[in-house]
Amino acid sequence: LKDEINLGNVGENKINLGKDGLKITQADGSEGPSITADGVAMNDKQITGLKSGLDGLGQNGKDGTIADYKKLSDSEKAKYKHNAATIGDLATVDGKIVNVSTNINNIIGNTYITDDGNGNKTIDVDKIKEDLATNSASGQKHVVADGAGAIDTIVNSIKNINTQGTRFFHVNDGQVKGTRGLDKDDSSADSKGGVAIGIQAKVDNDAENAISIGTNSITSVAGGVALGSYSQANRKALDDTTKQGVYLFDNQAVADTVANTKGAISVGGSDEVGNKFTRQITGVAAGTQDSDAVNVAQLKAVQKVASQGSKWIAADNRKFDKNGKVVDNSTQAEAKGVNSVAIGAGSNTKVVSNGKVVERPYTVSVGGINKDGTVTQRTISNVAPGVLNSDAATMGQLRAGLNDVYGKLGEYKKDASAGTASALAVGNLPQATIPGKGMISLGSGFYDGQSAMAIGLSKMSDSGKWVFKGSASYDSQEKAGAALSVGFHF
Repeated sequence: LKDEINLGNVGENKINLGKDGLKITQADGSEGPSITADGVAMNDKQITGLKSGLDGLGQNGKDGTIADYKKLSDSEKAKYKHNAATIGDLATVDGKIVNVSTNINNIIGNTYITDDGNGNKTIDVDKIKEDLATNSASGQKHVVADGAGAIDTIVNSIKNINTQGTRFFHVNDGQVKGTRGLDKDDSSADSKGGVAIGIQAKVDNDAENAISIGTNSITSVAGGVALGSYSQANRKALDDTTKQGVYLFDNQAVADTVANTKGAISVGGSDEVGNKFTRQITGVAAGTQDSDAVNVAQLKAVQKVASQGSKWIAADNRKFDKNGKVVDNSTQAEAKGVNSVAIGAGSNTKVVSNGKVVERPYTVSVGGINKDGTVTQRTISNVAPGVLNSDAATMGQLRAGLNDVYGKLGEYKKDASAGTASALAVGNLPQATIPGKGMISLGSGFYDGQSAMAIGLSKMSDSGKWVFKGSASYDSQEKAGAALSVGFHF
């Protein structure tokens, strides 16, 4: 026998039988089905006309189901172990699956497995009712998936969630006015942009863009935020601002403030019985900007500075009479004048004007008028010398100024005394008395420790009616003077 025999052609396919088995070569040269010692290789070809290998496999095998292989006897297992299943066998599986070797229980909270009493477990797909939890605001808590309408039911339930919101969680997009759901415990966002999360959490009407988070939390102002159960945010935005700030010693102590355009954030309020409560906000970082919140550590630092500074501040509010007796104690200061300040016990900004006691505006007072009409005065000590024209002057500066005035007055006195001596010297000069004759004269004067010298020149006319005179002086203050005069006899 030859190693390979050509059995002819089937159509354009060649059939060869050789030592390796039966092989079919297709018209395009590729390998077709083959039967060898290794088995049957279909090479991507179908097997048609195959009889079901389940025929005669017990009672269940006759009605289109697949019997439980484990229930067969050893001889039956050996007989049917290698049988093939046809497409028809698989097509008859319409949702009833037998031969379940593992128990399937508690599908979404329920059991949908039945036992026929012979150890066979059956899953009945048609009877499965899957509960889908939705917590819809409409009050429907579950979607029942039953039969062909299950998908539609689920879709409708999801649609309700999109339009009505989820129970205890509502966001108002402004399309409709928010109302509480069918469940009285549901949350409610009644204003545009409102967010309400929690049992009976509520955002009131006109509280746009407000947030309430927590059981019975309520926000009633626009932009407000209520955090925590029973918290209430009901404070409106601040309207006032400090445009110029506050200055101390030419330095700005408080910066300009900006008006609050949103509502307040509240973490406290009143519970269901009216008891007021507060909450701590923990883990707050130290503020750095003017609008940041400060934490307790920053406040303690300020308190430490203030307490240390108080060591250098002392006050005694006792009031004494002229004999040193305490006549008043702990009397409050009083400042009623416009932009006025009163410092010290019993101090006020009252003054007497036209016989009447009135409040003086724009005044800083350390004393004041008493009820009995007397005036209380205090000394402000250890004042630094003033620099600007508007600064307060110390006694040292005042005395230095007076000493300067006194010194200048002394100089003026010497000049005045020397001038007086010059007047005496000039006034004592003789003049010509003979007609047609002239005269030169010298004189001196003394006054208050100062002296002066004078020289004079005079002449009378030939007729004796005209007299001409001139003089000059020089005093001890190195001041010089001169004078001219003319006279006529008639």
